Amino acid sequence: LPLGTRETAAACRLAGPLAALTHCLVPPAAAFAQAFDKRRTQALAVELGIPVPTRFSAAEAEAQLRRGNAVLTVKPATDVGGGQGLAHVRTPDE
Repeated sequence: LPLGTRETAAACRLAGPLAALTHCLVPPAAAFAQAFDKRRTQALAVELGIPVPTRFSAAEAEAQLRRGNAVLTVKPATDVGGGQGLAHVRTPDE
């Protein structure tokens, strides 16, 4: 079955009832949530020595944009699937 992030999250939450009806394997809801938490994933990558994008606080991002030397990509803290919530910001007003 092709499932997106939302559908997989729902399947994880309903793992008990689904197990009674099918042999569909899904991870525990807590494990799924952890895997889709971008902050945790980034922290683990840093710990393992894997390069990651620079993360800015709101004030740092605004300073970068005011200097006019950046286009920043703003993403939700957790994966919502399909690039939803993604924005390319060029000015502090955006």
